[in-house]
Amino acid sequence: MSDLLTSLREDLAGIAAIEATSDLMTALCDVSGLGFAVIAEVSDNDWTACAVLDRIKLGVVQGQRLDVSMTLCNEVRKTRHTIVIDHASADPHYCAHAIPKFYGFESYISVPIVLTNGDYLGNLCALDRGPKPISDPRVQLMFHCFATLIAQHVEGHATRQTKRVGPLNKHIVGNLRGLFVAMLAEASTDAAHPVPDPAVRQLAARVANEGHRLRSLINDVLTYARGRLNGGMPGYIWKVDDLHSRLKAVVANTVAAHPNRTIITNISFDQPVDCDPARIQELASNLLNNALAHGAPSGPVSFIASAQNNDLEIAVWNEGTVISTQALRHVFSPALRPGSHPPGAHHALYTCAEIVRAHLGTIRVTSSPTEGTQFVARIPVARSQRLH
Repeated sequence: MSDLLTSLREDLAGIAAIEATSDLMTALCDVSGLGFAVIAEVSDNDWTACAVLDRIKLGVVQGQRLDVSMTLCNEVRKTRHTIVIDHASADPHYCAHAIPKFYGFESYISVPIVLTNGDYLGNLCALDRGPKPISDPRVQLMFHCFATLIAQHVEGHATRQTKRVGPLNKHIVGNLRGLFVAMLAEASTDAAHPVPDPAVRQLAARVANEGHRLRSLINDVLTYARGRLNGGMPGYIWKVDDLHSRLKAVVANTVAAHPNRTIITNISFDQPVDCDPARIQELASNLLNNALAHGAPSGPVSFIASAQNNDLEIAVWNEGTVISTQALRHVFSPALRPGSHPPGAHHALYTCAEIVRAHLGTIRVTSSPTEGTQFVARIPVARSQRLH
């Protein structure tokens, strides 16, 4: 093994110390529904847990070593191919396999972590004791995106670019999580509302084409985080007849992820809207999660979507700490400033502003001790054009 590869493996082994790793593992489990996730270094002989999130008490801890032959990651190491199992006991190939029985899992996914030069480092894995629909291409795409981000971080560290790449990771994770929540919400509406529109088929093809979509998502989110969306963001605006249903699905996903919070919802419009629906879902998801994360922990959150004066209006309100007048001036800026809105929200809010701007709309925020904090986005209902 080369000295460089040895160094890269050491960087992977230390990835648990990176602040964004915890957010990454949480996002993986929240969106996929799986209860255990691990970043593992995998060699010819050993499997080593570098970072672990264990919600199902599997018993594997950071730094633990296993005989690689007793893991499915060994198969991924040999083939460089992802393994996905929705329901092991009902799977023709894995129903009699010793490893799912030994560890007691039904659903499982393992994605190889591979550098740009083709060197293999390890795997990003997740599993659960119950069956989960993780063969959904959107779920697989999420795991591939995060595996790529891990590889990018390790390579950036090895080439002394950590100061440039590292600080972006947490915000990239947050933005990607919003994208995937929106994509999954969109998927939940597709079955109930099949639309023969060519634009829908085009979007479905993009999602199914993992390689292309992966590059697109990574490039988009890196661009958001660096604040270089000079000419708007990529997308395609078309007449969407069921945006109200798509927004309801986003709210339903958010409610499921925060069962102990009160989310008051009023989605009252019922007319076509010229927009990129995935971007609008992302806007809604980001604003909701921002309110839940930074509002009063025990207070309610309000989500309102309506059509007024030819504009689609999305308003999200929460109680909690007031945003200062100075911070309000920079709340949608891509750059962090001292005393501004909490840093974890900054890039998500910048993304919201870019989505609204790309749709030729406006977004504003007000915050006071008596009225709470409210974000209001307005987008023209009829404004069909292609974005570049």
